Amino acid sequence: MAFTFKKTTSIGNLEAETDFFLENCFIETDAYRSLLTFEKGGEFFKRIIVGRTGSGKTALIKHLNVESTLYKNESIEAEKTIFEYVRNNIFITKLIQDKIDLRIFFKALWVHVILIKIIEIDIGKTTFLENLLHKQDKKDLREYIESYEGNFFDDEALTIITKRFKDSVEAELDTLPASISAKSIDETEKRTQSITNNYVNRELLSKQKKIITYFQSEYNVSNKQKKIIINIDDLDKSWLLTRNIKYDFINALLDAFKEFLDLKTIKIIVSIRTDILEGVYQNNLRQDEKDKSLIIPIEWSKSEIIELLDSRLIALLEDKYQKKKLPKFKDIFDFKVKNMPAYDFILHRTMLRPRDAIEFVNCCFQAADGETELREEHVLAAEETYFTSRKKALVKEWQSIYPAIQAYVDLIQIIEKQEFTKSTIKALIKTIKQTLLETCNEQDSLICKLFEERCSEESLLDEILDIWFTIGIIGIVKAENVVIYSKYEKEHLDISDYDKTFKIHDLYWRRNS
Repeated sequence: MAFTFKKTTSIGNLEAETDFFLENCFIETDAYRSLLTFEKGGEFFKRIIVGRTGSGKTALIKHLNVESTLYKNESIEAEKTIFEYVRNNIFITKLIQDKIDLRIFFKALWVHVILIKIIEIDIGKTTFLENLLHKQDKKDLREYIESYEGNFFDDEALTIITKRFKDSVEAELDTLPASISAKSIDETEKRTQSITNNYVNRELLSKQKKIITYFQSEYNVSNKQKKIIINIDDLDKSWLLTRNIKYDFINALLDAFKEFLDLKTIKIIVSIRTDILEGVYQNNLRQDEKDKSLIIPIEWSKSEIIELLDSRLIALLEDKYQKKKLPKFKDIFDFKVKNMPAYDFILHRTMLRPRDAIEFVNCCFQAADGETELREEHVLAAEETYFTSRKKALVKEWQSIYPAIQAYVDLIQIIEKQEFTKSTIKALIKTIKQTLLETCNEQDSLICKLFEERCSEESLLDEILDIWFTIGIIGIVKAENVVIYSKYEKEHLDISDYDKTFKIHDLYWRRNS
């Protein structure tokens, strides 16, 4: 009996947490294999997963649990374990309002949480304390742990750390002579910053590093039967994106987990969206070169996306599809759409990310409700639903970096040809300015530039082109059928790129739709 497509027919959910096909249809890419590498060499240090929305970051982390026979896997939930203790703290909020840099304090919180998690899952807190008790030369470490009155390994420790930090800084500020406290605001900020940094270095980081050193010397045995993977994967949740300190908080994490790089049997894996990491670099003056050796960019080739779709379609339709016993992507979409193979039509309208491909195919199934075969009209109808969904996702993804992102995306529609040059949009400069000024979003850096008399048309056009390229709706034409889109190694346009020919991504080229 022929298989009938229904609105509920699906090759998986868009979120990895609820994707029922993930476990059996997971594609083991080079990025995944790098995460599981503990041998000496460059791959061992690869542990910051960076990718766009829908690129499969969470799926990578989730699938690590499948290797539980070889690895111990644990997670750290940033919202529940750390951020909760500082986001509603009046003292911390005041320091932030007074422009005090708290990244060093946030780093100490991260180091504490990671250290405790390592001890708990590797040797156990009781064993650790008992062993430390017999080390006469580690009396200072024992006293530091015991000062928490039994709470060092509990969530309450973060409350204690925060309260002690507050009490110490306030006490030292209160003892300042009137002549100093009455000085300029700038001088007061510098003094407060110095007190803050000195306390954290003296009372927290220096002692935490001693514990890490002790752990490394006593327990860091490279031939352990089981290795440890600890992942942190909720850094793009709404609780963080709406906070002013989000970039400082993530910056502190990137500093904190480097303290554990010398542990041979432990990997701390951080998963972060491309746009959020870019925000960290832009807002913290952090040098991205220092992180490059640790980063695994999650990017997919066309063949890998096809392999992913094949595995899911076979799982869904095996022995059910009338034409093939093991139906693959090109079998199901073996017909023409606008004079090109349907499978190419679909792939060209994804940004080569798993979520894009899965959603488009699901939309095709929904459009074919009640049918036994897919046809051109189903794909074209699905494209409209898919486009609306992907456009909303794109706007949401980049809104924290470009508050007027909706206007930038819509602006691409003023271009009359899919391939264009800078001179093409230069002729449309009046329309561009008027469109952007109407958004009146003064939080957006480009919108702000429009109000500056010194803003030249040339620099305005360059920035618009760079935004379009960065978010992925245009690419650089290198040759026929070769278009370069933004990726980790080339996220922005170079000064030499602005005179090149650009092409609007097929999904966002709507004039022929």
